[in-house]
Amino acid sequence: MFLGAYAWPWLEEQVNSGRDQGLHAAHQYLAMLEAELARDNAETRNLIDVEFLEWFEGPGHESIRAILPPVLRRKADARTRGPS
Repeated sequence: MFLGAYAWPWLEEQVNSGRDQGLHAAHQYLAMLEAELARDNAETRNLIDVEFLEWFEGPGHESIRAILPPVLRRKADARTRGPS
């Protein structure tokens, strides 16, 4: 619940702040999530899928989507498309 309740609003604030410092913090956070996915730990991957990537199923968030690293971007895009 932390990722959805606290991290998402913080991330959106950083990305949309118009400040280099905020954007840098957002990039660091996303890089950390990307690194955690690379570790391929099932529990961590599930947490990121449920508490972070599910936000891309709703409208908006284009400013965040635009700066996603490759693996997160693929997963976010798959969430948006839904099942094939």
